[in-house]
Amino acid sequence: MDPFFDLGGREPQRRGAPRGGAPRVHRPPGRGPAGEGGQGRPPHRPRPALPPARGLRPHRLSGGVRPDYAHDHRPGPRKPRVPGGLAGVLAPFRKARRRGWARAAGRGPPVNFRVLILTLATFAIGTGTFVVTGLLGSVAGEFSVPIESAGHLITVFAVAYAVGSPVLVTLTERVTRRWLLVAALALFAVANGAAAVAPSFGLLLAARVAAAFGAAILTPVAGAVAADLAAPEKQGRALSLVIGGMTVAWVVGIPLGTLVGDEFGWRASFVMVGVLAAVAAVSVAAVLPDVEKPPVAGLRSMFAVAGRAVILAVLGITALGVAAGFVVLTYVRPLLEGLTGFGGGGIGAMLFVFGLASIAGNSLGGYWADRRGYRGSMGAILVVLAFSLLSFSLLTVADAGSWTAVLGAVAALVAWSVAGFAIIPLQQYRLIQTAPESRNTVLSLNASAIYLGQGAGSALGSFALGYGSIAALGWVGALCAGAALVLLLAGIRRAKGESAPERAAA
Repeated sequence: MDPFFDLGGREPQRRGAPRGGAPRVHRPPGRGPAGEGGQGRPPHRPRPALPPARGLRPHRLSGGVRPDYAHDHRPGPRKPRVPGGLAGVLAPFRKARRRGWARAAGRGPPVNFRVLILTLATFAIGTGTFVVTGLLGSVAGEFSVPIESAGHLITVFAVAYAVGSPVLVTLTERVTRRWLLVAALALFAVANGAAAVAPSFGLLLAARVAAAFGAAILTPVAGAVAADLAAPEKQGRALSLVIGGMTVAWVVGIPLGTLVGDEFGWRASFVMVGVLAAVAAVSVAAVLPDVEKPPVAGLRSMFAVAGRAVILAVLGITALGVAAGFVVLTYVRPLLEGLTGFGGGGIGAMLFVFGLASIAGNSLGGYWADRRGYRGSMGAILVVLAFSLLSFSLLTVADAGSWTAVLGAVAALVAWSVAGFAIIPLQQYRLIQTAPESRNTVLSLNASAIYLGQGAGSALGSFALGYGSIAALGWVGALCAGAALVLLLAGIRRAKGESAPERAAA
């Protein structure tokens, strides 16, 4: 007969046995031991007791025969010892966090929370990078320069970033990662403080160059540190969180900086960016652990890595993908005004939707990198990007302000934003997987490719607008995305051709 399994490891009590005495054993007639009128049966041998269950109080009961049933009160779970002080306050939150990790299909903890500190750092960098776009008119008015000359504040920043990122990251490889991030944020904060008090336009340009050098160091190093902090299967999501700081800056930081500039003057916007960078520097110094430094390579190794065919192909895809978006993004306001007939409020609402979709695209890029692989995800993204940009040119045939034009413009805007902002985390993931020993170098090269793509896209948009019409912007952007897709397919074909002899030899 199956016994009752006592989880406390106690010696159980047989049914009918008194609490303090020997057990009363019931035997049906004819089943007793030999010599007592029974048919003979080996004596019952009790099974060994189960080990004590965790969390219950074991205690001894009388009786020594394995029971059929046990009628006794089951003890409750042992009360855990509650620590005092701050540990006691934080204990429930730590237990809840562990339970949440255990419920996540056994996959362990999520992405390291320290990556969010790096997100704060890239948010400060992104806000300082793009906030100037809303301040050009005020800067041009104070220094009495044309608006075209004020636009050089954006150009010199992009050029200094693109040229300085791979060189500066390579030259600073001997510095501990945490303190290199702190130094880059401190440089960025001081440069924005200098921009806030610049007495002339030339000194303002110099301050922007210094800020670009700080950003050129921080962004690729932050991506490499995030990849080191994350588990291998979560590196894509960690990279998307870091790039997400730049994306959130586009949605929140730029409107906030523009509002501060309108209320308190353009210098106050640079002060706000400097304070953000200082807070991020203190947070990185206090929270971020010491990450193992990469092997020191030098400039010669940087050029050797940059000369690899697969690295050049990935960087080309980055530059062409970013250029495709910036062909339209540079002139997106007049394009949307012509399609929808909206004024400033309506265009602002559409650009806000564009920003929200960019956050979703950045997150999806990291998710797809972890779950679906690089090649298929990037191919699908480039196809969506090409068709969404081409839709803007096709919608110019519709009547301005019609429902077809408005709904089509919103749909194309959302698809373009999701696809365009999903490119960057996928490209970073691909570069880290291709050259893990030179992750700082390849990420800095990717950052340079991003800014070169921005400049090239703006130039192509100006060319298309000058020699054609605003309807040509979508065609030119779609051609750039198509060129990136051709480069991706060529790389896939070459990789298959190189792996075929290896399989034949095996």
